[in-house]
Amino acid sequence: GVRMSAVSLTAILSGSVRPLPFFPDAVRRVIELTPFGFMINLPLRVYSGDIAGGELIRGVVLQLVWLAVLVLVGKLWMRRSLKKVVVQGG
Repeated sequence: GVRMSAVSLTAILSGSVRPLPFFPDAVRRVIELTPFGFMINLPLRVYSGDIAGGELIRGVVLQLVWLAVLVLVGKLWMRRSLKKVVVQGG
């Protein structure tokens, strides 16, 4: 159930079900700030010629920021989880 919900939500928020430009402006702006906003939407809009120049650079920089944030959070979470590991036997 959780996996199906996550996959469905990712598909909707990434623009694969409905392109992000068709969302209301307020909703689209919020989605574009999430890591999902540029998964499918940005490459397709660049390919179609809809995004270029400053907006393209903004999208790539935002992706790099999300990459850094998610890697950092993942490393911190892993470090915290490994402190709780209990080895049985051997």
